[in-house]
Amino acid sequence: MSVAHSITLPAMTIESSDTLSQNNNRRKKVPAPQFHGWRLLAGIMLVVAFLAIASAAIDWIVIGPLEGRIL
Repeated sequence: MSVAHSITLPAMTIESSDTLSQNNNRRKKVPAPQFHGWRLLAGIMLVVAFLAIASAAIDWIVIGPLEGRIL
């Protein structure tokens, strides 16, 4: 048994430009997200500090014994 379904859509209405501008004025103005340059710089500095620490650790652990350094 199959049942036929029909879908009815409401008719589209075209509003005048005055009505559209009034609707746009009633909407809340959402501020655009701000760019936080200091956060970006802090992130870059954290990455640079991490790479410097990793480089120093690798130098001390791997290359140090090859050059005769113990500590």
